[in-house]
Amino acid sequence: MSDYPERPAELDRRYADALASETAPTNPDPTPQATLDQIRQLLTSYYAARDKTLADALANNLRPGDDATADSFAAAWRDYFRGKSDDAAKTFDGVASSAKGAMSKFIADFAIVEKMFYLGLGDFPMARALGQTRTDQRSLADRSAKLDELWRTTIDYWQRFDGQLASLRNDILTMFQNIVGTMTSWQNELEDNVRSDLSALSGYARSGAPGLGRVTNTIVREVQRGMDLVAQLRATPDQFMSRALDLYAQRGDAIEGFFDDHRQETKTFLDGNNNVLVQKRLDQATKDCGDAASKVGTDAMVKDAKTFIDKMNDSVRAVGDQYNAAFDAFFGKFDGKYIGNVNDATRLILAEDGFFDQFWAELMNQNMPDKLRSLADKIRSNETISIDDVTDDMRTQVKSYLQAQLEPLRDSIAAIDQSFLDRFKLVYISVPLSQWSDAVKKITGWSK
Repeated sequence: MSDYPERPAELDRRYADALASETAPTNPDPTPQATLDQIRQLLTSYYAARDKTLADALANNLRPGDDATADSFAAAWRDYFRGKSDDAAKTFDGVASSAKGAMSKFIADFAIVEKMFYLGLGDFPMARALGQTRTDQRSLADRSAKLDELWRTTIDYWQRFDGQLASLRNDILTMFQNIVGTMTSWQNELEDNVRSDLSALSGYARSGAPGLGRVTNTIVREVQRGMDLVAQLRATPDQFMSRALDLYAQRGDAIEGFFDDHRQETKTFLDGNNNVLVQKRLDQATKDCGDAASKVGTDAMVKDAKTFIDKMNDSVRAVGDQYNAAFDAFFGKFDGKYIGNVNDATRLILAEDGFFDQFWAELMNQNMPDKLRSLADKIRSNETISIDDVTDDMRTQVKSYLQAQLEPLRDSIAAIDQSFLDRFKLVYISVPLSQWSDAVKKITGWSK
């Protein structure tokens, strides 16, 4: 049983009419019986060939290869049916010259109408739609490879920043370490010098020579050195601020430009290549095929053509499903990175939370508040150094002077506590991280 029985039934009826005319007793010049028999055999063979032509078209010509394009696939489809239209038109060439009267007209009409049928099928737009779908699927693969490379480039770009940021971080850490180390050495020198001068003061007191001026000069000199170191420590963030801000600005520009550009390019790409558009294209092609089917010939041919379209749907769905699988894989791979909202994983990579967390941990490992608190305590101990062999009045003067000079220094050092580091973290880490995170979050991407 043919899958497309309408046209064969119609041809059988028309053949029967022509046969009746040719075999009528009143026909003075009938078609030879041998020719009639040949025409019948050829017609039966044609039905089988017609079924095979349509079956092969569905099996072979609606399955675009990986390199198919809209033009190439449409051309292959059209050429296939052009060839079949020529073959159909030549079905009765071997007996046409022997046919007469009604049978000759049957053969002539057959050649014209069958040719029109195949040419009409060749104009169906589905092959072009499928070829374009395959091109779009290939574009997804190409874009995926490009985005993979862009991400590697982005990471390389970030690593160059990491190198510069690491250098800045190391310089800041080294500066803190050097200043705290210098302050520790200075405190030891302060204690030694004060003790030495106070010992000398006792000697002066025993000899009757004045010595308080020497002690005060030493204290003033050492306190000034300490104040200078405190000022240097406090100024450390400012010394690096210009350099840091320049790097941070470049980083921000990179996020808003370099990464944003790639997301915008991907958005533009997906605006023209996505599963919704592909399905609309295939649906429209199916509708257009239905419209074209109404022009392929007789009513019987139109019915067969619409049956052919129904059978096309399996191949259309297969190509559509292949595209959808590729699209879903593409979307899943880049969602949160180059598609949709930037997810936390991508944001953390771009904003470098881990990098700065390490920086902060290394800074905290310096135990700067504890070291400075210990310095302050040691400075306080200088106020209670014992002074022998001096008068009570001089001892009171020396202790008062020591306290008056060392207390502001001690308080200045003690003031560099955790809050100082917290302010440093706010300026160097929290604010830029927040700005970068906000910049990343504001970047819009394509969404389903």
